[in-house]
Amino acid sequence: MLLKHWWAIVVVNLAWGSGFLSIKMNVVHFGPYLSLSIRYAGLVLLLIPFLRGFPRENRKAFLQVTCLMGILHFGLGMTSFHLAVDIASLALASQAYIPISAILALIFLKEELTWSVGLGIGIAFLGFAVMSFDPVIFTQLDSMVIMLAATAVMAICSLMVRHNLKGINPLTLQAWTGLCGILPIFFLSLLVEEDHWQKIESATWINWISVLHAVIFSSIIGHGINFWLLQQQPVSRITPYYLLTPIFAVLMAITFWGDEPGPKVWFGGAMILFGILMVSSNFDLKKWRNT
Repeated sequence: MLLKHWWAIVVVNLAWGSGFLSIKMNVVHFGPYLSLSIRYAGLVLLLIPFLRGFPRENRKAFLQVTCLMGILHFGLGMTSFHLAVDIASLALASQAYIPISAILALIFLKEELTWSVGLGIGIAFLGFAVMSFDPVIFTQLDSMVIMLAATAVMAICSLMVRHNLKGINPLTLQAWTGLCGILPIFFLSLLVEEDHWQKIESATWINWISVLHAVIFSSIIGHGINFWLLQQQPVSRITPYYLLTPIFAVLMAITFWGDEPGPKVWFGGAMILFGILMVSSNFDLKKWRNT
Protein backbone atom coordinates (compact mmCIF):
# COMPACT_ATOMS: atom_id res chain seq x y z
CA MET A 1 0.00 0.00 0.00
CA LEU A 2 1.04 3.60 -0.56
CA LEU A 3 1.87 6.01 2.25
CA LYS A 4 -1.39 7.89 1.70
CA HIS A 5 -3.31 4.66 2.37
CA TRP A 6 -1.54 4.21 5.72
CA TRP A 7 -2.35 7.77 6.76
CA ALA A 8 -5.95 7.28 5.67
CA ILE A 9 -6.23 4.16 7.86
CA VAL A 10 -4.93 6.08 10.90
CA VAL A 11 -7.44 8.89 10.34
CA VAL A 12 -10.35 6.44 10.01
CA ASN A 13 -9.40 4.70 13.24
CA LEU A 14 -9.18 8.01 15.10
CA ALA A 15 -12.48 9.21 13.63
CA TRP A 16 -14.37 6.05 14.53
CA GLY A 17 -12.65 5.51 17.87
CA SER A 18 -13.49 9.00 19.11
CA GLY A 19 -16.90 8.71 17.47
CA PHE A 20 -18.03 6.15 20.06
CA LEU A 21 -17.76 8.80 22.76
CA SER A 22 -19.51 11.58 20.84
CA ILE A 23 -22.32 9.28 19.68
CA LYS A 24 -22.95 7.99 23.19
CA MET A 25 -23.16 11.57 24.48
CA ASN A 26 -25.65 12.44 21.73
CA VAL A 27 -27.78 9.38 22.44
CA VAL A 28 -27.90 10.10 26.19
CA HIS A 29 -29.22 13.64 25.64
CA PHE A 30 -31.27 13.52 22.43
CA GLY A 31 -32.23 9.85 22.29
CA PRO A 32 -30.98 7.37 19.67
CA TYR A 33 -33.16 8.29 16.70
CA LEU A 34 -33.49 12.04 17.18
CA SER A 35 -29.69 12.27 17.51
CA LEU A 36 -29.28 10.29 14.29
CA SER A 37 -31.86 12.49 12.53
CA ILE A 38 -29.93 15.62 13.56
CA ARG A 39 -26.71 14.01 12.38
CA TYR A 40 -28.25 13.20 9.00
CA ALA A 41 -29.63 16.74 8.64
CA GLY A 42 -26.17 18.20 9.21
CA LEU A 43 -24.62 15.66 6.86
CA VAL A 44 -27.01 16.46 4.00
CA LEU A 45 -26.67 20.23 4.47
CA LEU A 46 -22.87 20.07 4.35
CA LEU A 47 -22.83 17.74 1.35
CA ILE A 48 -25.60 19.23 -0.80
CA PRO A 49 -23.25 19.73 -3.80
CA PHE A 50 -22.44 16.01 -3.81
CA LEU A 51 -26.10 14.95 -4.09
CA ARG A 52 -25.82 15.77 -7.80
CA GLY A 53 -23.36 12.92 -8.20
CA PHE A 54 -26.07 10.24 -8.23
CA PRO A 55 -24.71 7.59 -10.62
CA ARG A 56 -26.53 6.53 -13.76
CA GLU A 57 -24.73 3.21 -13.78
CA ASN A 58 -24.99 0.78 -10.86
CA ARG A 59 -27.84 2.88 -9.45
CA LYS A 60 -29.45 -0.21 -7.92
CA ALA A 61 -26.32 -1.15 -5.97
CA PHE A 62 -25.82 2.51 -5.02
CA LEU A 63 -29.32 2.82 -3.54
CA GLN A 64 -28.99 -0.55 -1.82
CA VAL A 65 -25.77 0.55 -0.09
CA THR A 66 -27.05 3.99 0.93
CA CYS A 67 -30.37 2.64 2.24
CA LEU A 68 -28.75 -0.26 4.09
CA MET A 69 -26.22 2.06 5.70
CA GLY A 70 -28.59 4.95 6.32
CA ILE A 71 -31.46 2.95 7.80
CA LEU A 72 -30.28 -0.45 9.02
CA HIS A 73 -26.62 -0.02 9.96
CA PHE A 74 -26.88 3.31 11.74
CA GLY A 75 -30.39 2.62 13.06
CA LEU A 76 -29.28 -0.62 14.68
CA GLY A 77 -26.08 1.03 15.88
CA MET A 78 -27.96 3.82 17.65
CA THR A 79 -30.28 1.30 19.26
CA SER A 80 -27.25 -0.54 20.58
CA PHE A 81 -25.76 2.69 21.98
CA HIS A 82 -29.07 3.46 23.69
CA LEU A 83 -29.17 0.07 25.45
CA ALA A 84 -25.48 -0.09 26.38
CA VAL A 85 -24.10 0.80 29.79
CA ASP A 86 -20.50 1.41 28.75
CA ILE A 87 -18.73 2.39 25.56
CA ALA A 88 -15.76 0.01 25.64
CA SER A 89 -17.83 -3.14 25.14
CA LEU A 90 -19.60 -1.62 22.13
CA ALA A 91 -16.24 -0.81 20.57
CA LEU A 92 -15.25 -4.46 20.95
CA ALA A 93 -18.50 -5.83 19.51
CA SER A 94 -18.22 -3.54 16.50
CA GLN A 95 -15.02 -5.31 15.43
CA ALA A 96 -17.01 -8.33 14.28
CA TYR A 97 -17.18 -6.27 11.08
CA ILE A 98 -13.59 -7.24 10.32
CA PRO A 99 -13.78 -11.06 10.20
CA ILE A 100 -17.23 -10.90 8.57
CA SER A 101 -15.87 -8.60 5.83
CA ALA A 102 -12.83 -10.80 5.24
CA ILE A 103 -14.90 -13.99 5.06
CA LEU A 104 -17.45 -12.46 2.68
CA ALA A 105 -14.64 -11.09 0.49
CA LEU A 106 -13.08 -14.54 0.28
CA ILE A 107 -16.37 -16.21 -0.62
CA PHE A 108 -17.92 -13.71 -3.02
CA LEU A 109 -15.04 -11.63 -4.38
CA LYS A 110 -12.46 -14.44 -4.43
CA GLU A 111 -9.91 -12.15 -2.79
CA GLU A 112 -6.56 -13.69 -1.87
CA LEU A 113 -5.74 -14.11 1.80
CA THR A 114 -2.11 -14.99 2.56
CA TRP A 115 -1.22 -17.18 5.53
CA SER A 116 0.31 -14.27 7.47
CA VAL A 117 -2.71 -12.03 7.00
CA GLY A 118 -5.06 -14.89 7.88
CA LEU A 119 -3.08 -15.80 11.00
CA GLY A 120 -2.94 -12.14 12.03
CA ILE A 121 -6.71 -11.82 11.70
CA GLY A 122 -7.12 -15.04 13.70
CA ILE A 123 -4.93 -13.82 16.56
CA ALA A 124 -6.65 -10.45 16.59
CA PHE A 125 -10.07 -12.09 16.63
CA LEU A 126 -8.92 -14.34 19.48
CA GLY A 127 -7.97 -11.17 21.33
CA PHE A 128 -11.50 -9.91 20.71
CA ALA A 129 -12.83 -13.15 22.21
CA VAL A 130 -10.65 -12.76 25.30
CA MET A 131 -11.92 -9.23 25.80
CA SER A 132 -15.49 -10.48 25.47
CA PHE A 133 -15.12 -12.51 28.68
CA ASP A 134 -15.14 -9.28 30.66
CA PRO A 135 -18.18 -9.39 33.02
CA VAL A 136 -19.64 -6.13 31.68
CA ILE A 137 -20.44 -7.88 28.38
CA PHE A 138 -22.96 -10.13 30.08
CA THR A 139 -24.87 -7.20 31.57
CA GLN A 140 -25.87 -5.87 28.15
CA LEU A 141 -26.24 -8.84 25.84
CA ASP A 142 -29.14 -7.21 23.97
CA SER A 143 -26.92 -4.27 23.04
CA MET A 144 -24.13 -6.61 21.94
CA VAL A 145 -26.40 -8.69 19.68
CA ILE A 146 -27.83 -5.58 18.01
CA MET A 147 -24.33 -4.18 17.46
CA LEU A 148 -23.28 -7.46 15.83
CA ALA A 149 -26.24 -7.15 13.45
CA ALA A 150 -25.21 -3.58 12.62
CA THR A 151 -21.65 -4.67 11.85
CA ALA A 152 -22.91 -7.46 9.59
CA VAL A 153 -24.85 -4.88 7.55
CA MET A 154 -21.73 -2.73 7.24
CA ALA A 155 -19.68 -5.74 6.12
CA ILE A 156 -22.18 -6.41 3.33
CA CYS A 157 -22.11 -2.75 2.27
CA SER A 158 -18.30 -2.74 2.23
CA LEU A 159 -18.35 -5.69 -0.12
CA MET A 160 -20.81 -3.95 -2.43
CA VAL A 161 -18.74 -0.76 -2.47
CA ARG A 162 -15.62 -2.71 -3.37
CA HIS A 163 -17.33 -4.79 -6.06
CA ASN A 164 -19.88 -2.42 -7.65
CA LEU A 165 -19.12 1.20 -6.72
CA LYS A 166 -15.44 1.75 -7.39
CA GLY A 167 -15.94 4.95 -9.36
CA ILE A 168 -18.35 6.66 -6.97
CA ASN A 169 -17.25 9.74 -5.02
CA PRO A 170 -17.18 8.74 -1.30
CA LEU A 171 -18.79 12.06 -0.36
CA THR A 172 -21.65 11.32 -2.74
CA LEU A 173 -22.17 8.04 -0.91
CA GLN A 174 -22.21 9.89 2.40
CA ALA A 175 -24.66 12.53 1.17
CA TRP A 176 -27.12 9.96 -0.16
CA THR A 177 -26.74 7.80 2.94
CA GLY A 178 -27.97 10.74 5.01
CA LEU A 179 -30.72 11.56 2.53
CA CYS A 180 -31.99 7.96 2.39
CA GLY A 181 -31.95 7.58 6.15
CA ILE A 182 -33.25 10.88 7.48
CA LEU A 183 -36.99 10.45 6.90
CA PRO A 184 -37.33 6.81 8.05
CA ILE A 185 -35.23 7.47 11.16
CA PHE A 186 -37.08 10.70 11.99
CA PHE A 187 -40.47 8.97 11.65
CA LEU A 188 -39.17 6.25 13.97
CA SER A 189 -38.12 8.97 16.42
CA LEU A 190 -41.62 10.49 16.32
CA LEU A 191 -43.12 7.08 17.06
CA VAL A 192 -40.97 6.00 20.00
CA GLU A 193 -39.39 9.17 21.44
CA GLU A 194 -40.85 12.22 23.17
CA ASP A 195 -40.06 15.86 23.98
CA HIS A 196 -38.10 16.48 20.78
CA TRP A 197 -38.14 20.27 20.94
CA GLN A 198 -37.33 20.36 24.65
CA LYS A 199 -34.27 18.19 24.06
CA ILE A 200 -33.07 20.51 21.31
CA GLU A 201 -33.65 23.63 23.41
CA SER A 202 -31.88 22.20 26.47
CA ALA A 203 -28.82 21.00 24.55
CA THR A 204 -25.54 22.46 25.80
CA TRP A 205 -22.54 23.52 23.73
CA ILE A 206 -20.95 20.16 24.58
CA ASN A 207 -23.93 18.38 23.03
CA TRP A 208 -23.66 20.41 19.83
CA ILE A 209 -19.90 19.90 19.61
CA SER A 210 -20.58 16.17 19.90
CA VAL A 211 -23.10 16.45 17.06
CA LEU A 212 -20.58 18.30 14.88
CA HIS A 213 -17.95 15.69 15.70
CA ALA A 214 -20.29 12.88 14.66
CA VAL A 215 -21.25 14.67 11.43
CA ILE A 216 -17.85 15.94 10.30
CA PHE A 217 -15.25 13.63 11.82
CA SER A 218 -17.08 10.29 12.14
CA SER A 219 -19.33 10.50 9.06
CA ILE A 220 -17.78 12.75 6.41
CA ILE A 221 -14.13 12.07 7.22
CA GLY A 222 -14.26 8.57 8.75
CA HIS A 223 -16.81 6.85 6.54
CA GLY A 224 -15.84 8.93 3.51
CA ILE A 225 -12.19 7.87 3.69
CA ASN A 226 -13.25 4.29 4.44
CA PHE A 227 -15.32 4.15 1.24
CA TRP A 228 -12.35 5.59 -0.68
CA LEU A 229 -9.99 2.98 0.78
CA LEU A 230 -12.38 0.16 -0.14
CA GLN A 231 -12.29 1.43 -3.73
CA GLN A 232 -8.47 1.38 -3.68
CA GLN A 233 -7.60 -1.85 -1.86
CA PRO A 234 -9.05 -5.35 -1.28
CA VAL A 235 -11.48 -5.58 1.65
CA SER A 236 -9.37 -8.22 3.41
CA ARG A 237 -6.31 -5.92 3.18
CA ILE A 238 -7.99 -2.85 4.69
CA THR A 239 -10.35 -4.13 7.38
CA PRO A 240 -7.77 -5.80 9.70
CA TYR A 241 -6.27 -2.39 10.49
CA TYR A 242 -9.61 -1.19 11.82
CA LEU A 243 -8.91 -3.34 14.86
CA LEU A 244 -7.16 -0.23 16.16
CA THR A 245 -10.54 1.52 16.45
CA PRO A 246 -11.60 -0.19 19.71
CA ILE A 247 -8.21 0.56 21.25
CA PHE A 248 -8.75 4.28 20.68
CA ALA A 249 -12.36 3.96 21.81
CA VAL A 250 -11.47 2.15 25.04
CA LEU A 251 -8.79 4.72 25.93
CA MET A 252 -11.21 7.59 25.33
CA ALA A 253 -13.99 5.83 27.24
CA ILE A 254 -11.67 5.47 30.24
CA THR A 255 -10.52 9.07 30.06
CA PHE A 256 -13.79 10.86 29.37
CA TRP A 257 -16.63 8.44 30.22
CA GLY A 258 -15.30 6.69 33.31
CA ASP A 259 -15.28 3.13 31.95
CA GLU A 260 -13.10 0.71 33.92
CA PRO A 261 -12.07 -2.22 31.69
CA GLY A 262 -10.72 -5.28 33.47
CA PRO A 263 -7.49 -7.21 32.81
CA LYS A 264 -9.17 -9.31 30.10
CA VAL A 265 -9.77 -6.16 28.10
CA TRP A 266 -6.14 -5.10 28.32
CA PHE A 267 -4.78 -8.56 27.52
CA GLY A 268 -7.16 -8.98 24.59
CA GLY A 269 -6.21 -5.52 23.34
CA ALA A 270 -2.55 -6.53 23.31
CA MET A 271 -3.44 -9.61 21.24
CA ILE A 272 -5.32 -7.42 18.79
CA LEU A 273 -2.30 -5.17 18.33
CA PHE A 274 -0.05 -8.20 17.81
CA GLY A 275 -2.45 -9.53 15.19
CA ILE A 276 -2.31 -6.20 13.36
CA LEU A 277 1.49 -6.36 13.46
CA MET A 278 1.36 -9.76 11.75
CA VAL A 279 -0.95 -8.42 9.08
CA SER A 280 1.33 -5.45 8.39
CA SER A 281 4.46 -7.65 8.18
CA ASN A 282 3.24 -9.73 5.26
CA PHE A 283 5.99 -12.15 4.26
CA ASP A 284 5.63 -11.26 0.57
CA LEU A 285 7.02 -7.74 0.93
CA LYS A 286 7.54 -7.14 -2.79
CA LYS A 287 3.93 -7.96 -3.58
CA TRP A 288 2.75 -5.87 -0.60
CA ARG A 289 4.66 -2.76 -1.72
CA ASN A 290 3.43 -2.99 -5.30
CA THR A 291 -0.29 -3.18 -4.42
